[in-house]
Amino acid sequence: MAALRDAALVDPAFAQRMHHFGIEQMKPWAELLTALTTDGAHLPASPDVSAQLIAAVATAFVGLWDGGDAEGIAALTRFVERGLLS
Repeated sequence: MAALRDAALVDPAFAQRMHHFGIEQMKPWAELLTALTTDGAHLPASPDVSAQLIAAVATAFVGLWDGGDAEGIAALTRFVERGLLS
């Protein structure tokens, strides 16, 4: 991921493609979050913004976490669940 971010810094066209790719990757999350709001959930922001927040937190966490996979996934899942649905 770091190499992709570096490439985007020097190539504006690549940066634009990466931006659009990221938006496409968030669509399923935004759709799921939209369904949750339809069912009565109160998100901290719009479904689109909430999906971007989840992605940013997950990306940062993966870069910092040095524990076991199961423990990290469980912690991240609880964090996102409590942040979105509390």
